[in-house]
Amino acid sequence: MTSISYAAPTPSFRRQALVTHKLIRHHHGQGAPTPSFRRQALVTSSVIMIFPPIHPLTGMTEFTVEVIFRPDAGGPAEQRFFHMKVGDTEERVMFETRLVEGNQWFMDAFMQTGEQNNTMYAVGDTHEIGPWYHAAIVMDGKIFKHYVNGRMELGKEVDFKPQGPGRTSLGVRINNVFWFKGAIRKVRITPRAIKPGDFLTAED
Repeated sequence: MTSISYAAPTPSFRRQALVTHKLIRHHHGQGAPTPSFRRQALVTSSVIMIFPPIHPLTGMTEFTVEVIFRPDAGGPAEQRFFHMKVGDTEERVMFETRLVEGNQWFMDAFMQTGEQNNTMYAVGDTHEIGPWYHAAIVMDGKIFKHYVNGRMELGKEVDFKPQGPGRTSLGVRINNVFWFKGAIRKVRITPRAIKPGDFLTAED
C-alpha cells in the first residue's frame, strides 16, 4: 500500500490520506510509459509512477517531508524518486539517491527556493542497498536539513520562500528521467518542523 498523507499540526499528528494505491514497486523504465495521466497513477507492465496533481508544500512556512522507501540493486547511479515542483518554474524539493560501489547508496536532498539552489549531497553517509529506510527533509523557515533513519546528515541555513502551487511525482523525476528502482511504502507531509523523536520509522 502506498499512501501520501497530510499531517495536521496537532500533537497526535493524525493523518488524512490524500492518495492511496495498491501498487508500490518502482522499476527502472526504458523510455516513458504511455501518457494516461489520470489523476494520480500511471501504470505499465514494468513501470509504476504516481503523479499527484498537487504540490503538498504550497504556502507552508515550515514543513517536514518523510518517506519510507527501499532502494534496490541494479538501478541507475542517480535516481530522483520523489519530486515536488512549483508550476513551470525550477523551484522544487526533491529526494534523490546516489548508488556507489560496494552495494551502497547515499542521500542527495535538494531544494530550490527563489533563485537559490540548495543541495545536501551526503557522500560521506553511505547506506546498504536493500533494507527499508526512513528519510526526512525538514525546513523550519531558516534551516534546511535532511535525515536518514532519524539521524541528521546535513543541514544549512537558507533564504527560504514558501513553495507555490504545482505538482508531484513519485518513482521518477517529473520530466520522466532518473527513474527509481526500488519501493516506496509511505509518505507523510507535516506543516511544521518536527523533531526526530516524532518521525515515522522505517518499520511504519
